[in-house]
Amino acid sequence: MPIPKDIVRISDTVWEIPVSHKIGMLVRPHLRHGYAPFGVRRRVFEQITNVATSRIVGHACCMPDGHWGTVSPSAASPRWTPATG
Repeated sequence: MPIPKDIVRISDTVWEIPVSHKIGMLVRPHLRHGYAPFGVRRRVFEQITNVATSRIVGHACCMPDGHWGTVSPSAASPRWTPATG
């Protein structure tokens, strides 16, 4: 599976997808891998960038064993306030 062309290595263990990757992304997803995430499945990239469109603070993080399914593949914590629901 080809990785997104705009993914950037920001440290020895972290790869980042910029918010310009997908319309509506609010935060930059981080993939925690010590190597280029060539083994990550396409659906994991899709899901982590979808998570980045929700109301979370900081980054959407995908761990090395990231998988896709019915829940977030990340350590994302939604930000809820009484004013925004």
